[in-house]
Amino acid sequence: TPKAHPRPLLSAEQVRSVLAEPELGPIVALGGLDAAAVSALPEGVAGAAVLRAIGQAADPTAAATELRTAVERRWPVPA
Repeated sequence: TPKAHPRPLLSAEQVRSVLAEPELGPIVALGGLDAAAVSALPEGVAGAAVLRAIGQAADPTAAATELRTAVERRWPVPA
């Protein structure tokens, strides 16, 4: 369910600052993501996690397929 008081999104400057901190380890994007947002994530983000993009989609199978394609384009798996 949507949060009653969601935190604001990080600004581009805040994201760059977080990604510049190597001791934080891998940074994963979470919240409000769809296939287009996954494709637009900045360099340095290690992954994405989604819930509503699939769970609340009119066609969850199609949404999952679209997200998988976006993830595979964003983070290609070596052959």
